[in-house]
Amino acid sequence: MYCTLDDCHLTACGEGEVNASYTTGHHIWLCADGNRELSIYLDDDTGLWEILHGLSIKSLSLDGWGVSGCTVNHEKSFSQTIASLSKLEKLDITMDEFTPCVWEALRGLNIKSLTLSSGGWEVIMQSR
Repeated sequence: MYCTLDDCHLTACGEGEVNASYTTGHHIWLCADGNRELSIYLDDDTGLWEILHGLSIKSLSLDGWGVSGCTVNHEKSFSQTIASLSKLEKLDITMDEFTPCVWEALRGLNIKSLTLSSGGWEVIMQSR
């Protein structure tokens, strides 16, 4: 599935929680393998982390527009959401700049394949 979301209105809802609505910037979502593999290209992360929170995805790729990668403006929500993806095995993130929230979010996860890219450098870790 290929989906372009441009200034659309999304609602994040969790069990027993108050629904929250967000207007996206410009996102492209690519889903494969029954929505277990998700690639997102974004220019604004408003509401994105709440929408992804707790999903049963195995693979997540995050990137931005252009050569610099994505920017995380909502660091606490980002950390909580990455930590909530309990089935996540593969994570690829290309960011314009890594902040401490990225390293915090990764702590304790059981990821088998991790690729972090920023500013011309790349860290790749894979478990066997």
